[in-house]
Amino acid sequence: MNAVAGAVLLVAGCLALMRAFGVVACAQDALTCSRSAYRVLSDPSLSDEVKERVLRGYAKLLLGLFATLATAGFGALVLPLSVVWALDRLGLLRLSEVLDVAASWWFVLAVSGAALAALAIQRKGAS
Repeated sequence: MNAVAGAVLLVAGCLALMRAFGVVACAQDALTCSRSAYRVLSDPSLSDEVKERVLRGYAKLLLGLFATLATAGFGALVLPLSVVWALDRLGLLRLSEVLDVAASWWFVLAVSGAALAALAIQRKGAS
């Protein structure tokens, strides 16, 4: 049972930190930027020089967004894992068991179902 609680802590911590660090908003910004770059690239009315200048700006923006996503994503994964590791060091649970549970098919299925249910509730409340 401790392993299941540790796996829930791990997943919930990752999700909460991803939200707190703005990972989803940053990913949406990256998608918007790449779509805008594609529109510029496929616009026949723009000269190659204009396209190059605009696309360089998008490339710099995407590089910054990638760095933000990588850093925030790393932090969102490492911080909860560090908590579970500390609990392992204290003898309250075993890290290997937590990781086994977190990678098990039934846990992944349960978390996916819970996430889909939460998303459906959130969308229903927004409309």
